[in-house]
Amino acid sequence: MSNIKWYLSKKTSPYENLVLEEAILRDENITDDIFYFYRNDNSIIIGRNQNIYEEVNLYFAREKNINLYRRISGGGAVYQDLNNVCFSYITHSKGSYEKFLTPIIEFLKSLGLNATFKGRNDLAVDGFKVSGNAQYSTPTRMVHHGTLLFDFNIEIMQNALKVNPLKMESKGIKSIRQRVASLINLMPEKITIEEFVQKLVSWFAKENNATELVLDLDLYETRLAPIRKERMSDEWIFGKTPNFEVTNESKFDGGIIRASYSVKAGKFCQFKFEGDYLSKVDTEIISEKMIGINYEVEAVQEALTKYDLIDYFGEISLNEIIEVIFGKY
Repeated sequence: MSNIKWYLSKKTSPYENLVLEEAILRDENITDDIFYFYRNDNSIIIGRNQNIYEEVNLYFAREKNINLYRRISGGGAVYQDLNNVCFSYITHSKGSYEKFLTPIIEFLKSLGLNATFKGRNDLAVDGFKVSGNAQYSTPTRMVHHGTLLFDFNIEIMQNALKVNPLKMESKGIKSIRQRVASLINLMPEKITIEEFVQKLVSWFAKENNATELVLDLDLYETRLAPIRKERMSDEWIFGKTPNFEVTNESKFDGGIIRASYSVKAGKFCQFKFEGDYLSKVDTEIISEKMIGINYEVEAVQEALTKYDLIDYFGEISLNEIIEVIFGKY
């Protein structure tokens, strides 16, 4: 039977923390089950199978220097900062989401919170979502990981993530504010994030008779480096996105404009502008020039500034064209 150990990371980057999680998961020399705790600063973590362009406001993310990380597990996108706490179970045993979340529920109850398992993979307190979770398996082990929303920034979250309206409709809610809540606002006694982390680690160590995992990260770098290189590559972050098609339409003072396009491997492969804007020159010229350009705000801005847009789109501005292509940002 495996012993149980815990590890609290002092790093704050997903390219350290999630890379270390994956390295431990794949390290056959580590035979113990591991409780792993960490915090990521200013990061968007997306699921392995998600379309990053549909899930993330990339323009906003770049403006705010938000880290982008595509994890190896499925599930949805989350925004994380230092006021969120992440936890992982790296284990030889298999189990449902509810099984692995039961200890977290018990810990939250020890703080006086009415915590329950909710939906497919969430934790709730007083009906509000406070934790989302995902899993990934190898032939010999698995990882169950999740995030605890201790005191999240709702404004950053709403701007950074594009919430699928189907998710909101299926839950009968109208906004993120109705769906999620910060643990700090639900606690009977207020504590700091540092105190919360210490209580979390201490509780797990005591309840499981666990000892600390000792890692020399400098020596471990030979395992971390190749994983980090792959996870930081554009091919992994953007190339895993499936091909997709979009049609957006908006009405501005200069008229109605519609942008219909297809994206393959992160580049426009089909494009068409339509509308009742007062063009003097055929916009098909620009539509054709869009093919092959990266699906990025900066790339489109650079391409369009080469043209006298008044001739092509009348009074519709560059920012309005960008908005109809990418949505509001």
